[in-house]
Amino acid sequence: FSLGQVAVSQGDYDRAAVVYVESLERYRGVDLGRAAFATVNLGIVAAQQGDAARAREWLEEGLAEHRARNNTWGAGFALRALGDLALRADERVAALACFRECVVLWRDHGFLRGIAQGLIGLAAVAADTAPPYRLARLLGAAEQVRDEVGLGLWVTERAAFHRTRASVRHQLGDTALAAAE
Repeated sequence: FSLGQVAVSQGDYDRAAVVYVESLERYRGVDLGRAAFATVNLGIVAAQQGDAARAREWLEEGLAEHRARNNTWGAGFALRALGDLALRADERVAALACFRECVVLWRDHGFLRGIAQGLIGLAAVAADTAPPYRLARLLGAAEQVRDEVGLGLWVTERAAFHRTRASVRHQLGDTALAAAE
């Protein structure tokens, strides 16, 4: 974990922003691939701080740099964050497109954690419209993938996951939810 990731996991977004700005400044002239990751991380932090406009700028800049470098793994990282941002803004079509693409990109890399994140995002997008049984299956698949690699949720994805799961539990009940997963 980087210092920025530790700060994000602790909810210290001001500290994370400082770390990622320093990283961006350090890497801009030396390693554009790492600079692109710092840019995406700045977007994630800005989103957590409630600055959606700045978050979108950072995330789109990072996505463009990853695409320019043919870094599909990094593009998946940026797309997942853009999907989260679009979901918060209730831009469901944009969120759906971002999450779908990140799942495809990360599937090609065999990045199970990323696939799980994308599935959680897809479930959150569909939470209001899909049949609860299908949502339960999607959440179950995401949890199975996460369990398989032994990783918990990141602080930035917990709220969406728990909100979606609670909605499905409310609609199906505990027994039907467990059976569907």
